[in-house]
Amino acid sequence: MKWRLLKLGTDDVLLKEAKNKAAMQMAIDEAITKVRSEDMVLNTLRFYTWKPPAITIGVHQKFDNNFSDNIEKYQFTRRITGGTAVLHKDDLTYAVIVSKNYVPKNVTEAYKKLSQGIVNGLNKMNIKAKHRLIKITSDEQKKRTDCCYVNKNQYDIVVGNKKISGNAMTNIGNAVLQHGTIIIENNVDELIECFNYNRQTKEKIKQERLRQITSIKEVHGDIFLENLEEKIIAGFEQCGIKFIKGELTPAEIKKARELYEKKYSTEEWNLNRKIKTHQPLNP
Repeated sequence: MKWRLLKLGTDDVLLKEAKNKAAMQMAIDEAITKVRSEDMVLNTLRFYTWKPPAITIGVHQKFDNNFSDNIEKYQFTRRITGGTAVLHKDDLTYAVIVSKNYVPKNVTEAYKKLSQGIVNGLNKMNIKAKHRLIKITSDEQKKRTDCCYVNKNQYDIVVGNKKISGNAMTNIGNAVLQHGTIIIENNVDELIECFNYNRQTKEKIKQERLRQITSIKEVHGDIFLENLEEKIIAGFEQCGIKFIKGELTPAEIKKARELYEKKYSTEEWNLNRKIKTHQPLNP
């Protein structure tokens, strides 16, 4: 099974021209998905990082007075997928874009299939990762916060019972996008300071973070991004995928520029959650 591989740096031509690089990263993911929906490219695995650091929020997350002025320290955009706020600073982000025919109709199996390569890759580093794949109780749902990593999600990738990678999914036409991050260093305390919670609430969330989240640095030690990328690629190859190293096509570059200008860099998209959009496939 042949897939296209977009390694770190293949989006540099677009990032250099974008003032809000976070918005461009999200525009690229959607552009690839739309072009894949038209069957113009192969199924694709893409890797990227966030420089400068950025915050993304879920497609339906309300942007209101919960956020403090500290958020102005970061670039900011809304994702096309669900969930809540994520600080992208010390992480490796991946996107899997595939034909809808490749994805099981059962949501649990879909999440598991598209992120199995992440689990395999971490295992190759002697990190005992697995899918959480347990039903989240109603009490746990009620405890959800605006900080995504602190929340338990059914399809998290965990080490022990601590999240090391979170992901979200949506479909566009005949294609499915799943993207997520692998936590290299835990910066959730920094994200918590971007909310107008009282000090007691912030401390409570920080304590919850210690129970719920881990990182590559904590369970493995320091690692070069390129080495982590190679391990994850090998993890996907273990699923029977053969990669062809590629670049963004002219159609994807054109579409990404359009989406950046008309959507991801606009206040209408980023600040107003009452927008007709694609249905995210989240637990």
